Amino acid sequence: MTARILLARHAQSKDNLAGILGGRRDSVLTPLGILQAQEAARYLQQKGIRPIMVYSSTALRAQQTSEIITSTLNTSTAMLKRDLQERDMGILTGMTKSEALKVDTGGIIIAGKRSFARMPKNGESFPELRARAKRVLGSIIQTHDTGVILVVTHCVTSLMIFAEFYGLDWEDTLKRFYFGNANLVWLDNSLRPQDAVCFQPS
Repeated sequence: MTARILLARHAQSKDNLAGILGGRRDSVLTPLGILQAQEAARYLQQKGIRPIMVYSSTALRAQQTSEIITSTLNTSTAMLKRDLQERDMGILTGMTKSEALKVDTGGIIIAGKRSFARMPKNGESFPELRARAKRVLGSIIQTHDTGVILVVTHCVTSLMIFAEFYGLDWEDTLKRFYFGNANLVWLDNSLRPQDAVCFQPS
């Protein structure tokens, strides 16, 4: 048997609501974010999905999300992993999206209505983030060979873990996929990537 990994993006944070590029800075959940995390937890409860292990980013918004889920499901507290942190946005951290457009970011990747800075000064490149995603995913897979493993992380980091698992090009993944707050996404070789999202809050 092999473990099944369920990715969860953290619920809505105050930075999300304000349109701020949070990166690795801490931002607490909004009241809506708390409801989103509770809704995700109820979904898992209703489906009978009880993770044998939960891993979380060290960021406060991810920890709050994981705490709501683990307390609802009555499972062990999440183990924190620094490699699950969001992409380091360098000098863009704390800026609004409109402010970030005025800064040299090494180019922009356009993905529909969204855009991604290629290389913000003092930040993390996408190849670096992809390598980090490969490292943390490999560590989790090697540690567990059965059961469901819940991994609570961030938007861009989850996309890079998703790309690594399904063998997708990272830039194509940014353009084709998007995981909203509190989305749950299966990493499962029996699924097509486009069918991997199993829960989105209402």
